[in-house]
Amino acid sequence: MIADLEKIKHFCAYQERCHSEVRSKLLEMKVYGTELEEFIAILIEENF
Repeated sequence: MIADLEKIKHFCAYQERCHSEVRSKLLEMKVYGTELEEFIAILIEENF
């Protein structure tokens, strides 16, 4: 989980991403359900 979170943070830091791009990338990374929603919430809280 932590490694996936760091990967998606890097993905977002590289260039500005919209929510749908981030959601699609997480699905590609096989992150689903509540974990996916938690990742998006964390990214929003941390201003990614």
